[in-house]
Amino acid sequence: MKKVRLVFIVAVCVVVIVAISRLEDRKNQRNASDVKVGTNVIRTATPVQRSDEGSPETEIALEKSSAALSPMRETDSVLVRLEPGHPKPAHIVKAQKDGAQAKITFLVVDDKGRPVPDATVAGGFYNHERDGHGFSSQTQNDGTVELTDLCVWEINYGVEKSGYYETRGRYDFYKAGFDCVKDGRWIPWNPTVEVVLKRKVNPVAMYVRPNRGGLNPLVPPVKDESIGFDLQKGDWVAPYGKGDNTDVFFKYEYEAGVPLVLNYRGIVSLVFTNKHDGAYVLKKDKSSAFQSVYQADTNAVYISDFEFAYDRLAGDIKKDTRFSEADYLVTRTRSKTDEKGNLVSAHYSKMYGPIAAGKGGIYFGYYFNPNENDPNLEADTSRNLLNLGKSGFAP
Repeated sequence: MKKVRLVFIVAVCVVVIVAISRLEDRKNQRNASDVKVGTNVIRTATPVQRSDEGSPETEIALEKSSAALSPMRETDSVLVRLEPGHPKPAHIVKAQKDGAQAKITFLVVDDKGRPVPDATVAGGFYNHERDGHGFSSQTQNDGTVELTDLCVWEINYGVEKSGYYETRGRYDFYKAGFDCVKDGRWIPWNPTVEVVLKRKVNPVAMYVRPNRGGLNPLVPPVKDESIGFDLQKGDWVAPYGKGDNTDVFFKYEYEAGVPLVLNYRGIVSLVFTNKHDGAYVLKKDKSSAFQSVYQADTNAVYISDFEFAYDRLAGDIKKDTRFSEADYLVTRTRSKTDEKGNLVSAHYSKMYGPIAAGKGGIYFGYYFNPNENDPNLEADTSRNLLNLGKSGFAP
């Protein structure tokens, strides 16, 4: 009888231990949903399209886009992650419909990280197209400006000052997947958003062929053949044009599919043949009017050939290596070497994406600096040496 009681007591103890263990696991899982999201200094990034839809797929996409839009440093601020698969809480739904109080501080600095006083920060708090939520303020001596208003989602803003390139951006108060409203206010409350306003340093006149979104394709004289192109003359070399120097060889391939809008095969190849000639890829700074770096890196690795292709004659896409609109090439051409093969001189330029082969030809644009051994990529937008009548392009 004593043995039976002993076995019973041991069994009860085991059950209790297992139950306590499971409770602790659940507690840890709940605590894991409290995610720290830094809010002290938020650097601006490329704005994304907002959607008012509340589907789970949209929420996931918005959560990803918000993360890309506002990379955050971790601080002591805490946002609680919402339980996935549950309806959006009523207080967030109300904030997105009627608005919640929002407060934000912009810290405007130049490309060297120094505060920019007296910069104009203008824009609006989004409130379903309701009027009265615009703003225009000047930064203080420390480069900051503080703004408060009712808002249902995000603030869109532009920053400008004479002698600087304009910067535009957006900050989302609504954080998809997080409990971001408390007591009628968006949280984090009053985050500091750092905005970089690039200086106009040393713009130089360049030979510019703007890339206007496919409106002015370069038409090759023949297909399926590598042809030299002179960036300074803006023309093919002989016998196809009046160019004197081959900066780059282009090869254009195109075949139409059915239907044409969706189905085609287009390839554009770029080849740089001189020793030390070539290009490397960088991402555009889409928030600034000046989207490139100030100078080419003369010590970078310059790649000699590129192929940008789209292959979908029918059905699924077989290949898509088109050069994105978000990227650009920094190029080095006309390289000259000494008797030992060392680089002694060259010309530098940039090619803004997209670069692609379409029905009309090769879609691309470029900025060619005519000054030998000058890696400056900052173009004077008031002068275009390729076409004196066409100025006002992006720098």
